[in-house]
This record gives sequence, structure tokens and C-alpha cells, in this order.
Amino acid sequence: MSWRSVVLLGGNLLAFSLLGPVVSVVLQLFAVNPLQFLLLRRTRVYGEAAALFFDYRWTRWRTSKMTDEESQPIWDALHEKNAKRLYKVMTELEGIWIKMGQYVSTRVDILPEAYITELKPLQDALPPRDIADIRQTILEELGSPSEELFHEFNEKPLATASIAQVHKAVLRSTGENIVVKVQHRNIERIVMQDLENMREVVRIVAEFEKDFDFRVIYDEWASELPKELDFVNEASNMETVQRNFEKFTSDLDARDPKLAEEFEVSSPQLKFDCRLPKIVQSVPRSKKVLCLEFVDGWKLNDVKALKSNGVDCPKIAGEICRSYAQQIFHAGVYNGDPHGGNFLVEKSSHRLILLDFGLTKHLTTTERRGLSKMLVAAADLDYIALLSSLEEIGLKLNIDEPEASMNVVRFLFRRSKSKEENQKEMEEMNKKYEEDQASRPTMRKVVEAFPGCLILFGRVLNLLRGLSSSLGDTKSYLEIMTPFARQSLLDDFLRESAVPLSVSNVSMNAAETKLRGVIKTLADQKLVLGMQVFVSRGAETVANVSEGFMGPLDPRKYSEDTLTNVFSVTKPFVAVVLHLLVQDGVLKYDDTVSSVWPSFAQKGKENITVAQALSHLAGLQDAGSDEMMGDLFTLTDWSKVMGFLERAAPKSVGTFGYHYLVYGHLIGGILEKSSGRACMDLVNERVFHPLGIQNDGFIGISPKVESRLASVVMDVKGLIKSFGANFSSIEDLVSKEGVTLKEEPHVVTNGDANGVTNGNGHTAPTPSRPAATTAPARNLRERLASSPGASQALVLSNPSIFNHLRIRRAVIPAANGHFTANALAKFYSSVGAAFAVEGGDKGKDRGNVLGIKSKTAESMMWGFDFAEQWDDKGKAKSARRLVTEEELSVLRASAGVVPAMGGGFFRYHFVKRLPAPKSRPDGAYYVAELIVGLGHSGFGGSVAMALPSENVSFAIVLNKLNLQGKATQTVMDCIAEILDVGHPIQYGGVEAGRTAAVSARAEVFADMEVRMEESLE
Repeated sequence: MSWRSVVLLGGNLLAFSLLGPVVSVVLQLFAVNPLQFLLLRRTRVYGEAAALFFDYRWTRWRTSKMTDEESQPIWDALHEKNAKRLYKVMTELEGIWIKMGQYVSTRVDILPEAYITELKPLQDALPPRDIADIRQTILEELGSPSEELFHEFNEKPLATASIAQVHKAVLRSTGENIVVKVQHRNIERIVMQDLENMREVVRIVAEFEKDFDFRVIYDEWASELPKELDFVNEASNMETVQRNFEKFTSDLDARDPKLAEEFEVSSPQLKFDCRLPKIVQSVPRSKKVLCLEFVDGWKLNDVKALKSNGVDCPKIAGEICRSYAQQIFHAGVYNGDPHGGNFLVEKSSHRLILLDFGLTKHLTTTERRGLSKMLVAAADLDYIALLSSLEEIGLKLNIDEPEASMNVVRFLFRRSKSKEENQKEMEEMNKKYEEDQASRPTMRKVVEAFPGCLILFGRVLNLLRGLSSSLGDTKSYLEIMTPFARQSLLDDFLRESAVPLSVSNVSMNAAETKLRGVIKTLADQKLVLGMQVFVSRGAETVANVSEGFMGPLDPRKYSEDTLTNVFSVTKPFVAVVLHLLVQDGVLKYDDTVSSVWPSFAQKGKENITVAQALSHLAGLQDAGSDEMMGDLFTLTDWSKVMGFLERAAPKSVGTFGYHYLVYGHLIGGILEKSSGRACMDLVNERVFHPLGIQNDGFIGISPKVESRLASVVMDVKGLIKSFGANFSSIEDLVSKEGVTLKEEPHVVTNGDANGVTNGNGHTAPTPSRPAATTAPARNLRERLASSPGASQALVLSNPSIFNHLRIRRAVIPAANGHFTANALAKFYSSVGAAFAVEGGDKGKDRGNVLGIKSKTAESMMWGFDFAEQWDDKGKAKSARRLVTEEELSVLRASAGVVPAMGGGFFRYHFVKRLPAPKSRPDGAYYVAELIVGLGHSGFGGSVAMALPSENVSFAIVLNKLNLQGKATQTVMDCIAEILDVGHPIQYGGVEAGRTAAVSARAEVFADMEVRMEESLE
């Protein structure tokens, strides 16, 4: 705010602070009703506000040098004085100001006790209106005097609120006890005057300070508030909400329990017990009079009475929260005014009764879905889905600050706490905000457009939090409300989708039946959401199985043509094309990259060879890391990433460092510079078209296949387990401190994922840490505040970023290939077919459609370091050989320590025990056959490979990402048994990815994964 604005605002406040009391005296002396004069009313409002402002500023200055003990009595007295003053002003002005007082009086979690005590009567204990006015309104609205309509009419109101007051009566025609809600006379004009006052204030503020333009908030408030003045509308709202409750409850019993279990929305989470009073149908409906069933109960703001009568207050708070979750996220019709006066606890049953549905918000389908997606994304820590959902409901945010959005949403749904705890939390949040502003003085506006549907939504959440605090409840709103949001999205899909959900009764062979059983068991254990498995032996299909669902909120069947982001499984696609160019004589393995890419020869990279680039030995795993952290979508710009590679200084050439995201660009750059053609043109020509997989595999998806895209999701529970602590939820994981970390198991994947409709995300493998290493966990906010860039790392480490369509459509060969398992298996089968088998090159007979020569294939599997040949006589390494127990022990010990990396492919080892030991000339015994495969794994569990000696290949594709790799390992064991190739001694690419993180810990995305873990602690 400029100094001129400060002076002008201060002068106005001072003037109004002096005028306010004067106006009040004038109004009293001359018996002028303040409700009749807009100018005097406005002056009164401004004057009282200014007086309060200066009172608190003066006291703050007075107490600035006092101790807390010295200043507390002064503050207590000030709060009590001003609370009484505020109550007096609000009761005199009435109208909207009563509404404001009702809202303020519920914020027991934040405001001083004096305000809660003094303003609580505003909820339903205002001074009653003249009974003659009440009877006159009844006569005008219902056409008969109250004496004719009611056998008894209690002139003392049960409650008096801002818009109306309620009287108990006995209906003459039926003798039933009812309540009669009668609108205050002239209240409509008063409300409209108040809205006009508010509109003018908002306009003036917006003109002075563009960053404080709250006109959209005013517009939402002004459009909803007048609806409270129409009791016919309120009656309709009540009937709608009650019908929604009843239908939701009945539908629960008809739900498919298996489907509900799959989508983590169990019936107990969705049950609640409350109702609305019945509308008296025998009395005509009127705009200003509403007759309802009488319910004998305690008001929710009378906590003392509730407790003394044995009411379970925390349970009631939970019922309120669940009932509102159903109203907002499932039905899209909810009460926008949940203060304590609008709830009863029925005396006879202790059942929750919801009252007053005048201010009822009706969400559009888009708004309801957007809010539901927002809540689910916050619960799952899915940043990109969160940004997508907020944009869907019209909230335009600065994409550079997605973690700020997540923090705000999770803060809104935080646990209700005591007043002291909430005050401390608010102080911490405000302090953090001020620090951010100070560190980024030119930070652009975070909110670029604000939707009206969030105004009442945010107000309702705050009111509910205040109610929960007053009732002593500390439940997590996120945990309670998320199941309703999930169920809402699931029901929407079931209503609109024409795709059958049941698995068709397709005949299956023995192998497929066995695999299907394994996958279903894993699904029951919540380790699999959707999975494809394709196994072939030569040209024969051994098994082709697809099970599960396409996304966490997408119950379409995961079919054999579903496309899933398999992440690093597609790295070999560009590697193969480079091998073929070497085979064609375009370049050599020992050529320097700079010989075909002159601008690459910067900062010590002039001697990096093609072979080193293929084998992750170029030392460029950090290239572009800072830029990628700063801009989520830099990775989608091919030329920018090429520039990062050109300008980067290598870390340690010749030392293995897994190139998570830039591998495809590095190899693709060599392809382009050596051939003069675009990378993907070459890949399409040399790989996709010869194999005929151009419709079942994409590196950069086409809009025409977006309906086939599966959604990837992180296995959050699996992530929690990896920390060695028993957390009940991700919120517990984020909020608890003092967690001791344990060493991650060896089975950790190395590069790919799939999560929710709209894109797929690439997360680095989890770097290992020594078993003895433990670290006390720190609170998430503390971690983010103390580690620059850590919050961005947390965003990028979330695979859901790759669910964004912009990233799905980009060419990122190392991380966003979308494939079916069948297409992957065809590719790896063709690579495996190139190997010389049984002394002769029979590649063409075995399906080598890519034209790979056996010598080239050997380089793909074994790489270019002949010092570690299996055969000490210098012969080509064998993909199948006999081994001793000692050799097996060495191999097992090296698993996860020595990367089994060849020329762009990982090696996988299967051990098939011999029926009996076989002696060697040196006296040792062979105990098993070692079968070596080549392939690649992806982050979260997708993997594909070929076993050349067996002429078999297989691919496993999944969309629920698990860092522990149990699902993939289990299915791989089953495949090995079906193929009779022994047992996988190690999940090769998994260990290699793990080793990559060990040897290249500073590599950007490995580092981000570490930061994510430490942040979540």
C-alpha cells in the first residue's frame, strides 16, 4: 500500500471514529431509527469500525514494552469492553451485521473468550420483535389470523435471529406441535441497504488497492444472501437436502462392496445419523412464514446442557462433518450458514437435527466435481491433480507456487484444535507468509481468478471448525470428508460411463488363469489398481492378462489396449536406434559425442563418448536440475533440455550415475546431430513402424488416444510403510515428529509412474541409506521452510505431475512413454531375437524385425567394459551358463550394489536349480543354471525384458506405483514359474536404479526423492 493510501485511509478512519459516536448520540437524542437512513447507517458502521481499530492500535502501543503478565489484564479488559460494544452496534444495526456476529461468535478456535461469550446470543437470542408485528405478518402471508390457524401460539419466541424469529404453536386443524418461523418486518429493505453499503466499501478498496479487489467475494455473498428472505425457497431446500440424505443412505446398501473396497470408500466411513424437521404440509407455503415440525432439543451452542445430559459431543461433531461432506461433495446442495444456533440435538434420541436452510448453496456439477477432486488430491498429496481441480472450478493459480496451494488446502481441512493451538498455528502461518513476501517482494499475484463457489465453501469450513472446537472434537476433516468426495466421483463415473465394469468371461489358458489369480490377490492387498501382463515365447502368446481399473477414480476396466505411462521402460527405445546407427556405420561407440554435436564440447565434456552416454557414464545426471525445479514444465521443451546438456558440467565421467530424466534427450541429441533428423522420426521409422506398435505405444501421446490413458497413482500407504512407522494416514505422516527411518528394501524401482486422468508423473527411485542411519523426522512446514527448493522437490517427486496433459503430449523418452504390455513385449522380444543362440545367428527366424545384429545385441546387454566378462577366455558372454554356489553368493551380495547396466539396458538374472550338483574339473560343483535377460524397469513397478537364451519376453505394466516393488516381484515370480526359467535372483533394473541413486546422490531427482522423504517425516 502506498504512503498516500495509508494517509488517506488513516484520515478517513480518524474522521469516522469521531463521527461514529456522534451519529449514535444524534440517533438516540432525536429518536431517529438508524435502519431508515442509508447515509447515517453507513457513517455509523465506518465510525464504529474506526474506533475499534484505533482502540486496539493504541493498546498495542501501550503494552509493547510490558511483559505478558503485565499486559494480559489490559487486553482482557479491552476485549470485554469492545465485545460488548460490538454486540450493541450489531443488535442496533441488525441485518447483515447480525450474520457477521453469528460467524464471529463461532470462531472459538481463534477469538478471545470475551467475544465468544458476548456475541453468542446473536445466534438465536436477539431481542424479540413486537408480537403485533408477528401476528400482522402471519395474517398478510397466510390469509388468516393466527388465532384461527393455531390452537395455541406462544408469544415468547423460541429464538430470534437476524432474519426471523421462531414461535412454538399447536396447529388447530391437527393438534400437532409445530414451530412458526416469521420474517422480521422491513428486513428485506435493511438487508439490501447493507449490501449496498458493502458493495460501495468493496469498490472503494478495489480502486485504491488492486491487490485487494474482493468484488468477486461480494458478488457471491450478494447473490446468495437475498435467498434467505424467501421461505418458500427454504422449504424447497429442506426437502431437497432430506431427499438427498435418504437416497444416499439407501444407495449405500445397494453399492457393490468389491468396487467400494477397491476405491477405498467403505460404508462405515459414509454413514451418518441426522435429519431435518418436517415441513407442515397443511399450512400454505409463504415467502415470509414457514411452519415446521417441533423438535424438542438442546441447541448446539449450549455445550454445558449437552454434556450434563450425556450427549457425546465429539460424536455429534463428527455427524455434522459427515453430513456436510455429503451435502457438499456428493449432493452439491448444502447449508451455507452452519453456526451453533442452526443445530439441535434431539432430547429423546440424541440425534442431530439440522435447521435453517435459507442460505443454501447449489453447486453446479462442474463445481461439485472440482471441489471433490480438490479434496481427494489434497488427501493424496497430488499437486498436479490439485491444480487441475482448482482450475476446473475457476481458480486460476500461479503454477510456480503449487506447493503453496497444497499447503492452503490442507490447512483448510486441518484437524480442529483448541483455541490456543489454533492461534499458534495461525501465527506460524502468518509469519511464514510475511517471510515469503519479504524474500520475494516482486512475487506476482498467486490468485489470478477466484470462483464464487469457494466463498461460502471456505466460510462453511471455518464455521464447522469453530463448532468442532467448541464441542471438544479434534478429528481430521480430511480423513472424514475424503471418502464422500471419492464416492461422489465414483458415482458420477458409474452414472455416465457406458463401459462395463465387470470383467468379461473370456476363456483363459492355464498360465492366464494363474496370473489372474496372483493379480487379484495383490489387488485384494491394495498393491495393485490396474495391471497388464503379456508373456510370449517366440511368436506364441503364452499369456495376455489385464485386470483392475484405469485410475483411482476411474473404474473403467484396465483392458489390453489401455495405455499407461511406463516411465524409464522406454529409455531403450532411443538407445536401440543409436545402436542401429553405429551398426550402420554412421558413428562408432568410441566416438566422442562432441564429434557430431560440437556445441556439446563445453565445460569438460569434449571427451565423453557415445558408449559412455549409452551406459549412464556421462556424468550429466544433474543437467538442468535447477531449471526443472523452478519450472514444472521445462521438461516439455526439447530444445531447452538440449541446451541444459550443452551447458552442463559433468560430475564424474566414467562413474555410473543414473540419468533419470535427461537420458532420452542426451541419446536423442546424438541421434539428431549425427543424422540430421528429428529424434522421434528416427524412433518411429526404426522401431515403431517395423514392429507395428504405432497404435499401442507413444512417446508423446496423441489427442486421439487420450480416452485410453490410465491414471497413475502413488501407493501412499506403501510409502508410509517404507518409513518404518505405524501411521494411520498421510496426514499423520506429515504431522508427526520423531520418526525413525529404516533402510529401504533392495526392491526399489528406478523410474516411472501413472496416476490420475490427465497425465503421468516421473519420480526418481528412492535412494538407499545405510541401515544404521536414522534421522528424527521434522514437521513438513519446518522442513520446507528450512530447505530452499525442498517444496519444489516435493512437487516434482510426486508422479502425478506426469498426469498433466501438457507433459503427456511432450517428447520425454526417458519418462513419458505410454504403452500397452503387448507393445513393450514385442519390442523387447525383437531385441532378444537378435542374439546368437546355440552357435548360430537365427535372429530372423526368431522375430528380429528390427534388424539388430548379434554383435550389436551383445553390446546392448553387456555394454562396453570387457574387463568383467563372464568368460575369462575372452569369449562372448553367455546369456545362459552353469554357476557354483559361491558364484551365486557373490551375485546375490552384489544385488543392489553393482549396477547391472549394459549399453542402455539393465541385466536381470534368473536362477534355475539343477536337480543334482554337477562337478567341475577343479572339484567345485555347479548347482544351478544362470539365465540372463535384458530389459528395463520403470518407477513404481512397470518392467519389460527378454530372455534371449529362452526365446521369451514379457512385460508388466501397472498404474499404482509402489516403491517397495512387491507387486512386480510377485508377478515376475509367477511368470518365471510359468516359463520354467527358475527364480529371479534380483529385480535387476530395480537394484540398478537403487545403485544409481547411491552413486549419484546429488543427481537432481534422486535428491528430490530424499527431500520428499525427509519432508514427509
